[in-house]
Amino acid sequence: MTIRSDIFKFFQNLNFVFLSGFDKINSINENNNLYINAMYDLMENDEIRTQAYRKVISEKVKDKVAVEIGTGKALLLPKFCVDAGVKKIYTIEENEKAFAESKKLLEELNLEEKIKIYQGFSQDIEIEEKCDILVHEIVGSIGSREGMVLAVNDAKERFLKPNAEFIPYQCITKIAPVSPLKLSPYQQIVNLFLKLIMKNVIINLSDDFNFSKPRTYLTCNFPVCNLIAEPQEFENIVFAENLTMIDDKTIEFIIEKPSLFDGFIFYINLWVDRETVIDTLSQKTSWLVRYAKLFEKPLKLEAGDFIKVKIERDVSTTQPKYEIHATVGKNGRSVFAKKSYKLC
Repeated sequence: MTIRSDIFKFFQNLNFVFLSGFDKINSINENNNLYINAMYDLMENDEIRTQAYRKVISEKVKDKVAVEIGTGKALLLPKFCVDAGVKKIYTIEENEKAFAESKKLLEELNLEEKIKIYQGFSQDIEIEEKCDILVHEIVGSIGSREGMVLAVNDAKERFLKPNAEFIPYQCITKIAPVSPLKLSPYQQIVNLFLKLIMKNVIINLSDDFNFSKPRTYLTCNFPVCNLIAEPQEFENIVFAENLTMIDDKTIEFIIEKPSLFDGFIFYINLWVDRETVIDTLSQKTSWLVRYAKLFEKPLKLEAGDFIKVKIERDVSTTQPKYEIHATVGKNGRSVFAKKSYKLC
């Protein structure tokens, strides 16, 4: 691991809350280019993530032909597949630097007969044969945010045999209303320290420690005690099923006790198979929790008040779009606040 990723994990394991103010990324290519060595190290040394994938891969790929989208720089999942007895794995990486490193590693390991690597977007790649299984980790803090649905749909049409298997099996993104996030003075000092040493490792580390601006923040160790209602599904993607590209739905949260409300968090439950789940809110992983602060001044809510949320989702391109329309009302159903917000 790099020194910076070691420091990240050190403070994460101490339960420090730290954050990254998140600015809009204009393309999936730009997003991919933000993955630098320390970011890859965080992902590759995420024990919860890697152990879950290793376990499922060991049970499913023996004597099969696999394809992987988004291999990174260390051939992590392809090596798991080789260890598990895969017949052949085709792997695809868009990031030029990561591709070069993984290709060099492939030659050093002398695994060219088992692993074939391609550079580019998966939608632009042709592989030599139909595959039995798709493996990937192109999962964002909102599951579909990294262009996952488009890539998987394309892989189904061009790369996979009928009745192919998928690792992961399912990805559910959860949404929950929250009270304002506040950092202690000590946590603010830690965040300032991290901002200085982690530049470009966590995207655009923020010094807005008072959360003064309505915007999206990426947070580590978001406190569960800040949730003011039970989480609900924002999206539910079962990879073997038909994947909807454009949809909308409405959900409603009922407040159970007096609370302050200023926004929502988004996190994922990733089912690597039907039994193995990663929860990015309750477990310490390299996935961060997305905190969308909607109101500069929080709203005071009472037991029985409601928050109705219309979710509009378009994942038909490599740059998915999400919009939420929140309506807040009293127990008697009278509305006293509305807010629309585009997630980045």
